Amino acid sequence: MGWDESQNLLAIVQLRRDSAVHDGLRCPGPRLPATLAKSALLLMAAALRLTLLRRYPVSADIVYSAWTMPHLLTRWWAGEGGRVPMAQLNARIGGNFLIDSVRANGDAAEEWGVFSGATTNELLEFSWCCDDPAQQRVVVQLLPLGDSETELSLVHFGFPDDSACATQKARWETALDALGKLLSGPLPQI
Repeated sequence: MGWDESQNLLAIVQLRRDSAVHDGLRCPGPRLPATLAKSALLLMAAALRLTLLRRYPVSADIVYSAWTMPHLLTRWWAGEGGRVPMAQLNARIGGNFLIDSVRANGDAAEEWGVFSGATTNELLEFSWCCDDPAQQRVVVQLLPLGDSETELSLVHFGFPDDSACATQKARWETALDALGKLLSGPLPQI
């Protein structure tokens, strides 16, 4: 990542910390913890990253619960047609997660990591399948858009190559689509 890209990332992180920007308008919004900005600085060396955005027709607390409560996470994590036989997580700084899943195509995965950031209804930040958080990291940010809509931003940093990035992008898209389907139906019991 070059100097210009680093400066752009810093500007975006600062802007997201200070206010919400929506449809080109600057409007008051939730401030992100300073840890997000610090983490972004640490991860700028990671040349390969993916960013996904989704909007869900529910409040941020429901989206956050779907990420942090195992009985909800198991309903979407592996995508439509997949299954999650085991999910353990403790969404707090220093807490761990371990998720065993089987995708609809039969591919099995064990995903695990450590939370380095967790702000209720706003932010989850965790390492991805590694002991060293500087290797791969995921940042999930929730931005309320009124009482009944939430924008989710997922940034996954630190891929070793383009192939790994493309594979994980497909997995995240499948999972986030399944999350959208779950949240668009009758609201899950929290």
